[in-house]
Amino acid sequence: MYREIIGPAYHMAHNISHVASENYLIHSHAFYELYYFVGGDVHILYDGTEYALLPHTFIIFVPDVFHGLRVANSNPYERYTAHFTEELIAPKRRDVLMGNLPTEETIRSGAETHPYILQDAEKLDILPLMQEYEKLIQFPEPLRDAMAGAVTETILARYLLHVYEGRRIVGVQPYHKGKNELAPILSYIHQNLTQKLTLDDLSVRFHLSKGKLNQLFHQQMEMSTMDYVTKRRISYAQQLLLNGIPAAQAGSAAGFGDYAGFYRAYKKTLGHSPSDDHRSVSGNSMMQTLYQETSSPGPVVADDSLSNTNIWDVNRSTRASEIDISVLRDQ
Repeated sequence: MYREIIGPAYHMAHNISHVASENYLIHSHAFYELYYFVGGDVHILYDGTEYALLPHTFIIFVPDVFHGLRVANSNPYERYTAHFTEELIAPKRRDVLMGNLPTEETIRSGAETHPYILQDAEKLDILPLMQEYEKLIQFPEPLRDAMAGAVTETILARYLLHVYEGRRIVGVQPYHKGKNELAPILSYIHQNLTQKLTLDDLSVRFHLSKGKLNQLFHQQMEMSTMDYVTKRRISYAQQLLLNGIPAAQAGSAAGFGDYAGFYRAYKKTLGHSPSDDHRSVSGNSMMQTLYQETSSPGPVVADDSLSNTNIWDVNRSTRASEIDISVLRDQ
C-alpha cells in the first residue's frame, strides 16, 4: 500500500511494504525529511551509524547527510514520511523553526540538545499529525498546500517544545556500540569538500592505512572513501544547479578540477546530465525540478484525481545510482 501527496515544496507518503532488502539503500537529499516508523523489522544507517528501530520511532533526516534503511524480512513495514523544503514554512516562522532543527554539524558533534532519532515518540503525539497528511487530498490545491505547511509547522513546533522543555524522550542507541571512528573524518570531508581531497591525504591526516580507511567506509557507509567524497560533491553541485548556478561554475565550486570529470561523475551518480538539473526560467521550485515525471511508472495515489500529478522519481530523489524501488513501494 502506498499513498502520497505532492506539492511544490513537499512530498508526504504513507507506505506499508512487505519486501526485504539485503543491503542498505544509501542516499541523501537537499531537504529535510520527517520519518515516523510505525512498525516492522528495520535497521537504519544514519551518517555511518547503524540503529535498530523500535515501533514509534521518529527521525529527522537532515539535508545532505547520507542515510539508508535495510528491511530484515517480509513482515509488514509501515512508515510515514514527509519531505519538505523551507519554502513550505511560513516566512515569519521559517527562521525560528528551521534554525532550531538538527543540522549536519549537530549530528556529527553528538549534541544532545538536538536529538534527531527519538524513541517512544508516541509521547509527542506526532503520529496523528502525520496521519493528517493523508486527509489533505480532499482539499483543492491552494488550500492543500497551505494545510500541508500548517501540519508540518505543528509537527516541528511539537518536537521543539519537547526538546526545549527538557522532557525525557529516549534517544535511540547505536546498534553497534563504541566510538564512531568515521565521525571526525566525515566532518573533515564536509569542511574541506571544495579542496583537494585524496585517499593518501586522508590516510596521513587520520593515521589510518588506506585499506583501513576504505574498510571503515565500506562497513559504515557501504561505499569507498573516494566514492563518498564524490557523492557529497555531486550532492552539493546539484543544490547549486537547482538554484540557478551554471553547470561549469557548480562543478568547480563543488571541488571538481575540470568540467569533463564533473560531467562524467554527475551522470554516473544521478543518471542524467548537470544541465537537466539547472533551474529553468519556468520558475519551478526545487521540489518540482527534482521530482518531475520521468520514465518511471505512474504514482500510486490515494485518489484518482491525482493521477496526472508529477511524481517524485525515486532514483532522482534518493540520488542513488541503483535502487530497488520495490523496497520503497509495495508492489
